[in-house]
Amino acid sequence: MPNRKWVLTAEQRDELVRTYRRVGSTRIARRWGWPQSTVARHAASLGLSRSIDRREWSPEDLAELERLAGTVEVRTLSRKLDRSVASVWRKINRLGFSARVRDGYTMSELVQCFGVSEHTIYRWLREKKLVARGRRLEVPCRTNPYQFEEDDVRRFIRLHGREEVSLDKVEAEWFWDMMR
Repeated sequence: MPNRKWVLTAEQRDELVRTYRRVGSTRIARRWGWPQSTVARHAASLGLSRSIDRREWSPEDLAELERLAGTVEVRTLSRKLDRSVASVWRKINRLGFSARVRDGYTMSELVQCFGVSEHTIYRWLREKKLVARGRRLEVPCRTNPYQFEEDDVRRFIRLHGREEVSLDKVEAEWFWDMMR
């Protein structure tokens, strides 16, 4: 016997038809206090959910994906390309692109670029020579607790580079790009 707790009323069916494609099953489930899978199952039975997207990627879509991958979130990119999030993830992975949205540098990237240890960078932070900020500070991560914006790294190099940076240790190409 089916569970009567999750039976759609006429009002809920109308709301699901009106809002499913715009807000998705997770938000509707949260609003109704239902399991997300149940809402998704009802949406599928009403023909609202997307089928697996097997469309070919046009050269324009591929160019747009290449241009925007790593600059906007995958969810935003999927809406822009009118494809599912899973489809965009698969294509990004197949093409070998990075989906990571880059805003500046992580601690490990600066360690590699400057050719110094994390302790040295922590010292620069303590001495207020280098500034860390960004979204990584809101949710500390054990391995990369800081995010360094490119302008702050440039300012550090300009003001403290002579005394703190050893040119034989830095990644030369990166360093000269930063100085431009």
